Amino acid sequence: MQVSLTRSHEDDPGTWWRPSSRSFILIAEIAFSVEDRWIIDAYNLCHHVILDRTPGWYFSALREAERAKERAQQNGERYEWPWHVPPARPEEWALTVERALADPVYAVTFGTAQELADFEPRLLAAFAEFGQFLKRYGSRPRTITRRF
Repeated sequence: MQVSLTRSHEDDPGTWWRPSSRSFILIAEIAFSVEDRWIIDAYNLCHHVILDRTPGWYFSALREAERAKERAQQNGERYEWPWHVPPARPEEWALTVERALADPVYAVTFGTAQELADFEPRLLAAFAEFGQFLKRYGSRPRTITRRF
């Protein structure tokens, strides 16, 4: 597996009601070798998570929002879901092998250059760890037992 990273930025000129801003983008291009694809297919690793960017607060906030919704339903009250808590984990928060195979370009957008710089080593470490994971799987022969 090979990963190449590119840093970029995008300027938003803004409008009369929205100020101008700059976004910083980290783009990872992922290339799997034939051997890597064989290991992924042979061991059914498509659902393995390479990188999970789910914020630490998300699951507790989701649980609290669901409890508040249940309480409101029990009391017959109207409930408005909190705007900052997605009802399901967004797909872009977790990079799976299946997603990397389907779309080998993974882009992450940040509000500041410092956020990008802080995240880049984490991204590289996740890919290095997954590369080691694939090597460990590839070093073991797959045994097929047939019983007659």
